[in-house]
Parts: sequence; C-alpha cells; structure tokens
Amino acid sequence: GTPEEFAAAASAALTDPEVDALVAVFVTPVSRSEDEYAKALVDLATDADKPIVATFLGRDGLPPSLVRRGDGDLALRGSVPSLPVDRAVAALARTVAYSQWRSRPVGVLPELSDTAPDRARALVLQVLAADPGGREVSGTQTRAVLACYRLIVAAGAEELPAAAGSVPTTVEISDDPSFGAVLSFGLSGVPIEIFGDRAYRALPLSDVDAADVIRSVAAWPLLDGYGGAVPVDAAAIENIVLRAGRLCDDIPQIARLRFTVLAHADGAEIGNPVMYVRPTTARVQEPPRRADRSEPVNG
Repeated sequence: GTPEEFAAAASAALTDPEVDALVAVFVTPVSRSEDEYAKALVDLATDADKPIVATFLGRDGLPPSLVRRGDGDLALRGSVPSLPVDRAVAALARTVAYSQWRSRPVGVLPELSDTAPDRARALVLQVLAADPGGREVSGTQTRAVLACYRLIVAAGAEELPAAAGSVPTTVEISDDPSFGAVLSFGLSGVPIEIFGDRAYRALPLSDVDAADVIRSVAAWPLLDGYGGAVPVDAAAIENIVLRAGRLCDDIPQIARLRFTVLAHADGAEIGNPVMYVRPTTARVQEPPRRADRSEPVNG
C-alpha cells in the first residue's frame, strides 16, 4: 500500500477504543523508499495518546528515519523504536506492568498499638545474653516473643493438623545480608514447595503489602473458594502477616522466623513456630535499599 494507506490503517487502530497500544509492522515486498512510511508513523506517534512500537524492515533500535531529533541530537516524543514483533510486544507488556505497579495504592503502616515491643526485645536479648553468637530459640521462648505481638500459637499444637475446610500456609521472614528483612508467604505442601509458589515482600509491610502478598501466589484460588469451597478468612491471615512483619522489623536480632498458618472460614491459627536470633553486629550495617512509600497511621 501507499504511505497514505499505511498511515490510515495505523490511525484507525489508534482511534479504536478497543486498542490500547499499536505494533506497526512495515515490510515492503518491493524496493521502495521507506522515508515516507517512516514519516507517516512518526507524525502519528507525535500526537498519539497510546504507545507505538514498530517492526520496521527488520531493524533493531531507533532507525534514523523513525527518530524526531531535538536540540543536542536528542530523540523527542514521536520517535518510534523498532524491534522484532515478540520483543515489541514484550516491551509493551513490561510498560503496562510498570504502570500498574506505579498506580497501586500506597498503603499505610498500621500502628498496632496493642503490641509490646519492649517486652519482646527484652526476651530476645535475654536469649542472646546466654548465647551471644545466636541460636534457635526454644519453643516456650518463641511463643512468649510472638505473644508480645498478639501472635498466639494454638494451644497444645506445635504442628497444626489440617482440619476439613482449612488450608495450611506458611509464613517465613528471613534477613538477607544485602537486602534486609524479607517476608515470604505460600501454601504448605510438597507440590507447592516443589514449584516454588511463594510471594515475597520487603519489610516494613503496609496494609496493602499484607493484602497483596497472600493474593500473589498462584495457589491463591485455593484460599478464595476454589471448586465451591468456602473462602478462608483472608483478613485473619493479613493480620498475622502484618504482626509478624512488624515484630521482625522492630526486633532486628530476629534473623529468621517461620510458622504455619492454618486458615479457615472463621479465622486462622498459628502453629509450629521456629525462631532464630543473632546479634545485630552480624548484619550488614547499611540500611536496606528500598523506597519508603508508606506513612504510619493510628490504627
């Protein structure tokens, strides 16, 4: 087709409300100048309110004919990158994912005023006073530390049995030497663990982080009523995740915390807790590299 027909087809796609982005493919079967086709595409891109990428004669990058030059030879709005079709679509997909991440609610850091951080810290320091190099904390001491943050281990159950209608999950917080404390969440069970279906978030956790991390695993439908089952109490899991995250953020001597959460329709119980502590001098002293997007609020 002619440059005018090429421009008309691209313009029609851009004005279609069902189209969110355009991949313009230009491969001419005969020897023909590309300049007019490139100009038509650049003119469209200059005023377009939707992203445009091209597969232009098999070229990769920013061909000179698809670049609008500004002062200092800088590429201006309207310049169109040329990529193979698969990479062009992948680039658009990553752009959309980034935009969705940027538009997520910021979230807040709940105050959790019913916790007792000073008591929890004293218990952890008591363990380190006896073993300065750090060690695994006993079950009794672990339950006492967790109780300071209203994380109550199910009575008489170091390891919870999965009752009918309940879904076993695990929460783990560990201290990465270069990144900082990271919380992971996933369903329990060998098949789940083999496929590595876990979601991760850096501490401190906002309310949005807690809600998002439990819904980010591929097995989330099993918690949300898959196959006609009654959905579990997601808010109870979020509360546990928030409190565990706050505990490890407040007490940096906790190097690792892992426990089971047995979720059901009426709440969630904690079982099988394991805690390791070590002196803070064993950690990287530089603060973890993360953006602070949340603000504390009263809650």
